Amino acid sequence: ALQTLVVDGSQFRSECLQCHTLGFGVDNGFYNVKETLHMANVQCETCHTAAYQHATNQNLILNGTVNRLKGVAKEDFLAAAKKLVPPREVPASLCLECHHPPHDEDFVYALKVLKVNHQDSG
Repeated sequence: ALQTLVVDGSQFRSECLQCHTLGFGVDNGFYNVKETLHMANVQCETCHTAAYQHATNQNLILNGTVNRLKGVAKEDFLAAAKKLVPPREVPASLCLECHHPPHDEDFVYALKVLKVNHQDSG
């Protein structure tokens, strides 16, 4: 997403960066390529909300760290982690914040939401 702005020469325009980066204009969001490259482009959190702790918990589960916990501690961790799962459904209003004319003339929410909800086969 950010590369399309670079090609167009719009990579410094705040009204463009709002849609082509993650968290532009908010604390801990994209600031510039040199300092916050990891926040460039459209990412999971753009559609599914901020989920740093969810991602951290998933890594602890996947790398086996949670398996070292015993009994109630493990159960409590997994119960708390389950509450932090970001919303899977993405409302049309969220998509239309960026995908609207003249920026995206061909956007069809019913088709694109399948990809965002990971239901798109292609």
